[in-house]
Amino acid sequence: MVEKVLGFPTCDVCREHEEAMEVLQGDIDALEREKTELRERIKELSRKTLMEGIVRQSTAGQTSLFTGPFYGLTGLRKPPEGTALPS
Repeated sequence: MVEKVLGFPTCDVCREHEEAMEVLQGDIDALEREKTELRERIKELSRKTLMEGIVRQSTAGQTSLFTGPFYGLTGLRKPPEGTALPS
């Protein structure tokens, strides 16, 4: 028993095929949403990691103002008494 709708047969095989295609399309849509969510999470984690790195560098940079090779060259700070400038 084959009926024609818009020129296409509507047999059992065709209906099964359409149902399978709908399921697959739903899977594709779900995967696209998951991909978008994962990309957003990567952005957030990258920002967090970047900010943590900046804070670490900032903290390390404050220490290096007193102990680094350019200590005293800016004229902003004087070395502690008894400390020789690096050569």
